[in-house]
Amino acid sequence: MKRDRRSTYFLILGFGVIGAFFFIFASGWIYTLYDSQQKLQKILDEKEEEKLVTELKNISLKRNMAVLRVIIKEDVFERDYEKMHMRSLGADFIRIREKLHSEYFRAKEKKYWKSIGDTIDKSAGIQYRIFDLLADGQEKDAILLINDLFKAQENTTQALYTLTALVEEDVIEDLAEAREASVFFSYLVFILLILSVITGFFVIRYVVTKMWKSEDALIDYGRKIRELYDISSESGVDNNIQIEHMLVACCQLINMDNVLVVKVDVISNHNDVLYELGNKLDDSAVEKIKSKLCSFTFHTNNIITIPDFSRSLVWKDDLKLKKSVNASISVPFRVNNSSYGVLCFLKKDKLSDKFTNEESDLIKLVSSWIGFSIEREIDNKNQQALKEKAELANIAKSEFLGNMSHELRTPMHAILSYSGFGVKRFSSVTDDKKLGYFTKIQASAETLLRLLNDILDLSKLEANKMEFDIEKDDINKIILEVIDEFFAMAEDNRLIFECALKESAYPLKFDTGRIKQVIRNLVSNAIKFSKQETSIIIQAENIGTEFKFSIIDKGVGIPSDELLDVFEKFKQSSKTKTEAGGTGLGLAICKEIILAHKGEIWAENNAAGGATFNFSIPTEVANNECK
Repeated sequence: MKRDRRSTYFLILGFGVIGAFFFIFASGWIYTLYDSQQKLQKILDEKEEEKLVTELKNISLKRNMAVLRVIIKEDVFERDYEKMHMRSLGADFIRIREKLHSEYFRAKEKKYWKSIGDTIDKSAGIQYRIFDLLADGQEKDAILLINDLFKAQENTTQALYTLTALVEEDVIEDLAEAREASVFFSYLVFILLILSVITGFFVIRYVVTKMWKSEDALIDYGRKIRELYDISSESGVDNNIQIEHMLVACCQLINMDNVLVVKVDVISNHNDVLYELGNKLDDSAVEKIKSKLCSFTFHTNNIITIPDFSRSLVWKDDLKLKKSVNASISVPFRVNNSSYGVLCFLKKDKLSDKFTNEESDLIKLVSSWIGFSIEREIDNKNQQALKEKAELANIAKSEFLGNMSHELRTPMHAILSYSGFGVKRFSSVTDDKKLGYFTKIQASAETLLRLLNDILDLSKLEANKMEFDIEKDDINKIILEVIDEFFAMAEDNRLIFECALKESAYPLKFDTGRIKQVIRNLVSNAIKFSKQETSIIIQAENIGTEFKFSIIDKGVGIPSDELLDVFEKFKQSSKTKTEAGGTGLGLAICKEIILAHKGEIWAENNAAGGATFNFSIPTEVANNECK
């Protein structure tokens, strides 16, 4: 970036110098044209002035000749003609003189004209005196003045010759000035041309060199992109290995020593290093980089370059860190369109110059690819989890269907068998036998009905179509009623109920039938899976704003990894499903009923053996609508 700025300055300066030379050349050329035009006009004016002075000289000579002809002519009319001609020449003389004074004469010519004015006036005075003598008939006296007229005319002619010489001198001076100006401008043009050629040569040389370097840099950049593309398109390679290959290649391409990929967790304010490649860094350096630099980069959401840590306000005093890291470039990346983490490249030695735009673009490209790869890895894991879940669901469903078919067939077979006995042996068996058949049929039908009711209840609960009747009731009374129902079954299994029911401060509000169904299911399971001659402990109490029910048995227990699964539909504990059968729907129904009351249900293993099943519901459930 710094080099690019210098290059821009150099190009601006070079073209600025060429532009300045061109401006000076154009200005000088325009000025020279203007000055030459002025000098040429001045020379033309001086030539016109010289012409007019020559006309004055000729008019003066013609007047003298007209005076001589007047003396020589004897005819009065001819004399008058010559006089008129002389007056016309005098008028022309005055006109030309005035024109010279008003348009052409400069200070020097005006001063000289003033000095010769007496000579010209004397010559004119002699001419008019001769005319006067001739008019009076004094021809001899007029002839005597001819010599004086010639002398005066000679002086006038000499004065006009001198004036002409002055004008020619001005013309020569102006021509010399024009020549000097032309020579000076020629030298100036030559010098500017040489300077422009030299400057243009260096600028063109620099531009061409820059273009070559840019072309080489572009080729090198394309080579780096191809290398990264080759890595990204590797087939049959594990995603994590592919990411590591990409990071190592990028690290080498930009000449860095280390690379970290850090996941930033804004909520917990804890950052995890997903990948660390390159030279080994000590733990304290990694901790500082991921907690400070990566967090700052993540929150700024922009690329951060530090070519020299000693010039950084944050790191310049951290001598321990600078033993391992002195330069870095870090960029945030996104996963699933959300900010996820930071890609950070580190170098032990400080850099003499800033990172180039190509290096920054390359790192941004790699960060995008890393984000995409991590996103793909997460998607693969999610898909695998969904696949495993679906497989487990299919297995559970198959087991459920197997259990269902068994559970349905068992009471159905009993019904068919005993009803068949009744039909075949109705006339040959005693009434007690008949009553036994009907009793068995009734029990099997009730079992079948309970099974169908469980399936129906679960489907309603999952579809949120179960209706609840929330009323105030005494939960302890419900618990005791359930215990009475199962008392005979417990005695048959030589089990004892131990109850610890604390009086509620006020009646709870709940669906009596559904909560009773939950308690009945938990008590029934405890009896099924408890060892004989053990006790089943039932506890109930208010804890804060919740009512908690617990039933503790001393049976086979539940594996730790199945404590949550037993509440899923079609699921049974691996320790109990082979012993007591069942469909795996009871606890799933209990879970849905408790969740509908905005409560919780969970299982725990006891240290002394057996399991504890708990559920809790809020005492304010009446203020909420069960769903």
